[in-house]
Amino acid sequence: MDKSSHFLFFADDLSSATITLDEAESRHAVSALRILPGQILRVTDGNGSIVTGPCHSGADRRLTVTVSSRSTLPRTAPQLHLCIGLPERDAFETILTNTTALGIARIIPVTAEYCQKTWWTNWEKAVVRFRQKMIASLKQSHNVYLPELLPPCSLTDAIQHPGSITMLVAEMSGTTLHGITFPTDTPISCFIGPPGGFSAEELRLLTERSALPVRIAPTRLRTELAATVLCGQIIGIYR
Repeated sequence: MDKSSHFLFFADDLSSATITLDEAESRHAVSALRILPGQILRVTDGNGSIVTGPCHSGADRRLTVTVSSRSTLPRTAPQLHLCIGLPERDAFETILTNTTALGIARIIPVTAEYCQKTWWTNWEKAVVRFRQKMIASLKQSHNVYLPELLPPCSLTDAIQHPGSITMLVAEMSGTTLHGITFPTDTPISCFIGPPGGFSAEELRLLTERSALPVRIAPTRLRTELAATVLCGQIIGIYR
């Protein structure tokens, strides 16, 4: 197996000529992946950049990579912004993992009317674990762009979030995406309701802002599956 192409590692800062992997990343590389000194590693910063070079054992058993090449990959279009009605925490982590692998640009958690357990009140602590989950998914999928994860907000604020013109909302009574075309030079916002869906008032707010209801399956899907299916369908059309 060519480990230089099969594995992708992560580091926050790739600006130096020598990149030092953190303790957890180094331990995983050596203990789990059996990476040996001198092997060529690929490292991304989650912002589109990749460096490649041979690795060496450094201080505190951390691996260092001597950069021999650099590249930056462009984001694919259109960018997707996922506005997701907050489900339970485990389901939300599934959403983060799946949509990071798909290459979603931004994730906006929405505190909708039918949201249930308000586990997100301690968001600052939870987001540390969420970022670890997203980085693990990024490495597994070889996606080099880590999604921007925003703090929870109301549906009204999510609708008004700048940067997106086209808005889609998953709804059983909507139309299919087949035959619909959207501009690829601006982001597409995908709205998924929490368990129980969006309320009638929330759907009214969305349609008043010209959000297009779309039917993504003939059956009712859980929130985490609906998010993956809708984003995957758009990616299948435009990429």
